[in-house]
Amino acid sequence: EGNLTALGCVAQGRRRLGDGRSSEVYVTGHSLGAAVATLAMCWLDEAGFKVQLSYNFESPRVGNEVFASTFSKVFSRKVPVYRVTHWRDPVPHLPPETLVFWTYRHVNYEVYYDDRGSWRVCVEQEDPRCADKWNILLTAFYTAQHCKSPLSMDGSLCHCAVDA
Repeated sequence: EGNLTALGCVAQGRRRLGDGRSSEVYVTGHSLGAAVATLAMCWLDEAGFKVQLSYNFESPRVGNEVFASTFSKVFSRKVPVYRVTHWRDPVPHLPPETLVFWTYRHVNYEVYYDDRGSWRVCVEQEDPRCADKWNILLTAFYTAQHCKSPLSMDGSLCHCAVDA
């Protein structure tokens, strides 16, 4: 524990690509892209890039408890990592915390926006004061919430408003 390569999240023997001086990167993603961004942070860090900041929107759970706690140890002290969730979006509840013999956990930290646009930061994984206050059965009827965000100019993370 404490090393993402040892967990198998990063290929062993990977050549260090970042030079440690000018290879700063910012990472973001939405939905599956947020899950990929979380995993990419592991690879980028091991490859020598300086991950500076990460905002991931409506991410599903990416790994188990060991992955989530190791990720937090590696990144939370040196990189602001924010997993942004909105009201009853069902995607952050996938996969379920327990699925047959497997368990899944979110990485920290969560910034939760409610249906009025008020927000709070939750520092605990699966914090019942944030998105985890809704169970997966209650969120299943709110799939239209997945793209909505008070942070986007047109209210949607899925459509980019472009002036013609």
